[in-house]
Amino acid sequence: MKNLFFSFLVTAVLILMFSGISFSQSTHQDTFFRSAGVDATFVNNFLPFDNTIGSRGNYLFHFMKFKSDGKFIRHAFDIDVFGNFENNESDIDRDDARFNIDYKISKGKRKNVFKRGYLLYGTELLLDYFLNQRSNLDSNDPNGDSFNTNLDQEISASVGPFLGLEYKISKRISIYTEAGVYLNFRYGIDSFKSDFDPSQNFKDTNIVIRDIFDLPGSIILFYSF
Repeated sequence: MKNLFFSFLVTAVLILMFSGISFSQSTHQDTFFRSAGVDATFVNNFLPFDNTIGSRGNYLFHFMKFKSDGKFIRHAFDIDVFGNFENNESDIDRDDARFNIDYKISKGKRKNVFKRGYLLYGTELLLDYFLNQRSNLDSNDPNGDSFNTNLDQEISASVGPFLGLEYKISKRISIYTEAGVYLNFRYGIDSFKSDFDPSQNFKDTNIVIRDIFDLPGSIILFYSF
């Protein structure tokens, strides 16, 4: 399913690239005020040799809106859903469901620093939510009707400045990477529930405040329009 999804993304990007080339031949417009991007690591799925283009970032989709003075607002997000449900006679029944959403909003400015090269800088707010629930039959229950359930939840918020570099391959196509320094606040809940023995139930919470230095890693492929 993931390869099919990435294949669709690559097809869409290629269509946009070719349409951009054909369109640029019929117009003299060099300045565009919107850009849509995807994490470029999907390209590795289609290369005939082992290779890695950057590392998979936290955000698959990106959208930027510019003003005439170079100021911009960017939205980036990613959603991951995973489910594994087992029910058979030869093994213990177990379920594993996960959900994760990452979103950030950035405000900054873009400046031309060399031919086809742009420096982007500003501040951004990152919001993340993670949930993982795991359930399995309790082997201590002789009737085989009781479940043990683990539930992990985490909410995270970060804020800080970023600095990025964009290189234009053509008038509409560019690649981008960035680094940032953030103050991160994380609130987590870890709980356990036993149907067979409620005395084992617990719920722990934790709060973590830390600084994060995010080095350039992921590469974003942008299409401007």
